[in-house]
Amino acid sequence: MTIRTIGIKRPSSDDSEAVKKRKRVSFSKNVESTEQQAKDEDLSVNGRLVPKPKKGILKKKVLANANGCLQIKEKSSDFLEDDVLDSKDGQELNNFEGKRNVSIRKRRLQPHKASNNKFRHKRVIKVKQSTKEILMKMTKKERKQFIRELEKKNKPNYELMMKAKLFTKEQRVHIISSLKGNYVRLYKSLFSASLVNEIYAEWGNAKQYRQLVSEFYGPEFAILQENSDNLSPPSIDEISTQTPDKMAGILQNLEKLLDRAVLKVPMLKLSITHKLLYDFLRYCSDEQRNSLIESLKDFLPEICHTHEGSYAALLCVWNSTPEQRTSIVKSFTGLAISACKDNFVQRVLFGIFDCVDDTNLVNKIIIKQIANNIADLIYDKHGVIVLHYLVHPRDPHVIAKSLQNILQQGDLNPHTKLDKASRYLNLFECVKPALLTFMKANMREIITNKISAVLILDTLDVNSPSSPFKRNIDINDLSSCFKEIAQIATDEFIPHCVDKERPLHIIAGGCARFVFRKLLKNDRLREKEEEKLSFYLMSILKRENLQSWTGMDCGCYTLIEIIESGSDYARKTLKLALDGNNNLKNQWKFSNIFLGFGGTGLLSISWFTSSKKENDEKNDANVDKIIRDADILYNAYLIDNAYGILRRYRSSENSELLWRLARVICEQGKQSKNVEEKNRLFREAFEIIEKALKCEPAKGSFGTHKWYAILLNIVSELDGDKAQLSKAVEVRNHFERALELDPLDATTWHSLGVWHYSFANLSISQRFLAGIFYSRPPNSTYVEALRHFENAEAIKPGFYSANNYYMGLTLEQMNRPDEAKVQFILAFIAPVISMDDGEIHKKAFDHLHKKYKLTREQIMEEHGKNSKTFNK
Repeated sequence: MTIRTIGIKRPSSDDSEAVKKRKRVSFSKNVESTEQQAKDEDLSVNGRLVPKPKKGILKKKVLANANGCLQIKEKSSDFLEDDVLDSKDGQELNNFEGKRNVSIRKRRLQPHKASNNKFRHKRVIKVKQSTKEILMKMTKKERKQFIRELEKKNKPNYELMMKAKLFTKEQRVHIISSLKGNYVRLYKSLFSASLVNEIYAEWGNAKQYRQLVSEFYGPEFAILQENSDNLSPPSIDEISTQTPDKMAGILQNLEKLLDRAVLKVPMLKLSITHKLLYDFLRYCSDEQRNSLIESLKDFLPEICHTHEGSYAALLCVWNSTPEQRTSIVKSFTGLAISACKDNFVQRVLFGIFDCVDDTNLVNKIIIKQIANNIADLIYDKHGVIVLHYLVHPRDPHVIAKSLQNILQQGDLNPHTKLDKASRYLNLFECVKPALLTFMKANMREIITNKISAVLILDTLDVNSPSSPFKRNIDINDLSSCFKEIAQIATDEFIPHCVDKERPLHIIAGGCARFVFRKLLKNDRLREKEEEKLSFYLMSILKRENLQSWTGMDCGCYTLIEIIESGSDYARKTLKLALDGNNNLKNQWKFSNIFLGFGGTGLLSISWFTSSKKENDEKNDANVDKIIRDADILYNAYLIDNAYGILRRYRSSENSELLWRLARVICEQGKQSKNVEEKNRLFREAFEIIEKALKCEPAKGSFGTHKWYAILLNIVSELDGDKAQLSKAVEVRNHFERALELDPLDATTWHSLGVWHYSFANLSISQRFLAGIFYSRPPNSTYVEALRHFENAEAIKPGFYSANNYYMGLTLEQMNRPDEAKVQFILAFIAPVISMDDGEIHKKAFDHLHKKYKLTREQIMEEHGKNSKTFNK
């Protein structure tokens, strides 16, 4: 670091820039200078007297020209002054070539600008001569410390703020308490206002925030908070409702503070300023609001980067006149991209899109800049939301409900005259060409990126009822995009691929699969063949591609979408491709096996099942086929698909179809998370099983009795303990009748075992209550319950985790804890397929953890050590 003393340089005779001559009176042309005059004046060449500059008059370097006049040399002058040129140059200025030569010499004489290299120049600290003499007497270590202190004095506020950031929690609390009551006075200075802003934004808690802000409402609120330290000061919303007579004084105080703050851009950027603006704009009069908007219209981007600032900016946009809105839009010149990428500033852009009628100006200032920088926004998590808003304003799938409620407040502003459909359409038409061009060129990257994938769906999808305007995509652009998606689908698909580095196929999973399936499903809403994705997909895909898709359920579901929603050409092409594979054609016979390995049985069911209701009940073969398909889907726990097949036979009188429909609706009730919906489905299933029981054939139906007992128990449990006990014998009788009709059904043996366990485990109060309904209350033993559970396990080992769980409970009651622990572990490690399996899995772990003190790792270790015992 260099230290330079401050001195005054005596001007030379070469200095230029004429200065005002000293007026004097003399009797002769040549006057002899006295000794005192010689000290103050110098005689120039041409005999004129030129004053010598005194100390402090000139702060810039001075040059004297040939005429004896002084000229101040600018520090950052780009060109040399013409007065410096010699007489030859002056003659050359009379012709064009001469002017060119003079210009070249001037540029050569001009000093080069300093580069940005930080090692180019050393920082200079200017000190007096006396200070320099003191420094020379110090040691090197003392001199370094002294210079460091001098540097701190140059920016004392910066040093203080840096120290304040490192304060401990106790020190910050002490500072906040010591500054209480002085925040308004501190806010008037820029540095102290930044300290107040730091306290407001980073340091305090909710109560301290309110205390700080309430001081700006007026002196009485500052005094009030001193007298009630334990109470949180009221917010401006509470004051407006509880004591509205005080609002006039609050608004007057805020107006005085904000009048000064809006004139200083650094203070306008502070978060505390944004909070005060937000409070003032909500409750001030129309005249006050219009005056403040007039002051803010050119500086609105300065207040949009915070939560309260974005709300205040929205209030300015909503309540501004068309002329003021023009200035607001122009203030975003060159800032559109950074505004789109900010979570708060983009709200103001949404307000501009909603309110400003001059769409040509918005397109010129904001939309064109967005269109020219699509690549910077489409992969940004905040920037892509702006593109979503231009494509589908206030899309409920993208825009949060809270933000929609905020934006709806500006819909009724008095200065917007153009209908929203025309306004949104003009904005979309400006960004559409660039957006579609970018999509066509980068479809693979966009559809596989989870941030940008849904934008394809929003752009290419049919117009939804929630869209405020009708979006028109040219058929050429739509076909080009669909061809790119279809080309991506032709990639090689390897079912059950274990290579993790290989990118997922478009049908295999991720965001690409979601968009692809949605576009296929929406083909049913399109009229023309050329507007459907399935048309282009089946035009490109080969038979080998389609057959490889049947190797996994994800591919089968995609083919089902084409069958159900695709174009006529796509359906015919797919049928020809699949008919060529005889194994696939006859695959419905082995659906149970294929469902476990990839779900291709579901494809066969969808292909061979008609979508219209036919008179299937009159044909025994059709009834058997429907029952078989429904059982396949139920065993695979595809409940909704099974319901889709059986729901058409609700009015049927075939008990086999009815009890299967009741079974499916019962499972839907178990899946529902809504209690009211769950109870409704259970009672609906019970009504259907009652009808099935009435339609039971003479030979009997074991499924009807079995599910009547199950649903009767569920519905009576909903009605309370009394109803459940009163129906207990009837439940047992129907289970026993089901066993008579089919003694090899493991589920019925298990259900009857649960009944015996429940009555063996009745409490004294429950036995007393049962005596009210029955002269001889039903009774059972744990031995009887265990016999039923063991019979179920012998018929079909490991068929139901609940059977192992209840067997474990029964063995515990019989004082056989080791065998019980084995059954609990088996219930825990069983695969979770249905809702019942999930509940049993959780119950088994909780019981093992609570009763046997086992963790998950210990359970698995126990299972590994005693695998032979478990297999037995």
